[in-house]
Amino acid sequence: SVPIGGLFPLTIGGLATLWGVQYAEFFKCAINLANSNGRTLPNTLLTYYIQDIGANPSEAISQSLLLARRGVPAVVGPVFNEQVLAVNSVLAGETIPFNSYG
Repeated sequence: SVPIGGLFPLTIGGLATLWGVQYAEFFKCAINLANSNGRTLPNTLLTYYIQDIGANPSEAISQSLLLARRGVPAVVGPVFNEQVLAVNSVLAGETIPFNSYG
């Protein structure tokens, strides 16, 4: 299996964010859709790790490092500019590509 990392603001200030949870659900749906079509990635099963990064760049860095240690080959997220810059500084050093959805 190939694990894909997802960095989403699931909570901000201790409260759940509807839009952050929706982004995470869309991410899971895309992974499941790719897996259900045997022609998209033949003989490959995608899995995912979803990390809550809130709105804090330091949490985005921490969770990016965790994903890198887990060996993910690619990451989706984050959305906020400050977090994008922070994640880029971590993942570029690990040569892990990421795509911001914001």
